[in-house]
Amino acid sequence: MFFSEAERQAIERLARGAPASVGWSVTHWSQRSLALAAVEQEVVEAVHHTTIGDTRSVREADLQPHRSRTWKTTIWDEEAVARTLRILWYYERIETRSVWQRGEVVVAIDETLRANLQVLERAAPTQPMRPGQMERQEFEYQRHGTLNLLTGLTLATGHMGSECLDKNDGEHFRPALCRLLHPYAWAKRTLRVW
Repeated sequence: MFFSEAERQAIERLARGAPASVGWSVTHWSQRSLALAAVEQEVVEAVHHTTIGDTRSVREADLQPHRSRTWKTTIWDEEAVARTLRILWYYERIETRSVWQRGEVVVAIDETLRANLQVLERAAPTQPMRPGQMERQEFEYQRHGTLNLLTGLTLATGHMGSECLDKNDGEHFRPALCRLLHPYAWAKRTLRVW
């Protein structure tokens, strides 16, 4: 299928824009959703999703609407270094620390997951993709409410469990932690890595 120059430019504009701007409830375009939106927005009468990915607008402009990247500047203060070293110590010794035959289990509980899942608004506008550069999002954000989720990763097996908490306090945390660790009631010792 060949597109006119006007159609190619319209497809490129559509690919560069946010799906929400044309009423789509997805965060990033896929080839399929972009093809459907191009028809819905009357850019073209019909188009197959593989054709969208192979159009000159998308390919030659080096657009990658399905990809984005976030960034964050890490601040390595003494507390962060100490916490990281403690966690890495367990990961490095997983084969000796979590030997099932010895009845030991190491469960990692990440404080950032335990604290809250937040409804976020980026502090700065997302920078749209440009030819040769994927979409970029500012890491800093404003919070608009939370969902409390406690997760635990069993290091030896990779099994992950989770519990939703009604509130982020000890009264709700302790029973959820017990339910999360219940599958390992057989263990002689359970090491929790926070």
